Amino acid sequence: MGGRRATDRKAEASRRQGSLRQISGIRRGAKRLREPTLYKYHLLFRQFQDFAKQHGHAYITDFDVDTVRRFRASWPNKNIAARKKLEAFRAFFRFVHESGWIPTNPATYLKPPRITEPPTAPFTREEFASILQACDIYPDKQNAIRLRALVFLLRYSGLRIRDAVTLSRNRIQGDKLFLYTAKTGTAVYCPLPPFVIEALKAIPATTYFFWTGL
Repeated sequence: MGGRRATDRKAEASRRQGSLRQISGIRRGAKRLREPTLYKYHLLFRQFQDFAKQHGHAYITDFDVDTVRRFRASWPNKNIAARKKLEAFRAFFRFVHESGWIPTNPATYLKPPRITEPPTAPFTREEFASILQACDIYPDKQNAIRLRALVFLLRYSGLRIRDAVTLSRNRIQGDKLFLYTAKTGTAVYCPLPPFVIEALKAIPATTYFFWTGL
């Protein structure tokens, strides 16, 4: 009898380890998550495993409502970061529950945090002018050209900084920026002012405006 229980516990531990790998693979294939998002999932799972080891929780069924609350209380994240992390944690336990490995989902009882972060205000005209002036006096003249173009691109395209930095030349067609929407993959064009196009054209010809591609 004892041998059977030990075998069952080992099988459960194996399923717990497998679930961590499987949810990452499933979400990669189903939603085509970008590497930064996948990195956040891997980091969460690593923290989850460290917490389990520290508190002697060898099996996924050891995690009841009180335990997942204690795990969440150990996070240093706040505001939007805490909300996003909770969404990922809930997704993991939803996957485990739907797979039939736990009878109930304890993560459903975790409430999202209150967002106390004030909204980000845009730069004033004076602040934007100061940023451009800083670009003009940058010691490395070639990089000064790139910095000025990057500032213009961020200001008039609304791109996230990562998307702007990795922008390839073929995304600029005429006086428009060619993009795909994140949710539906629909092709859209964003018109850019002539001085933004000129600033981009001033950058020496490479595949990307600001990135080496490595």
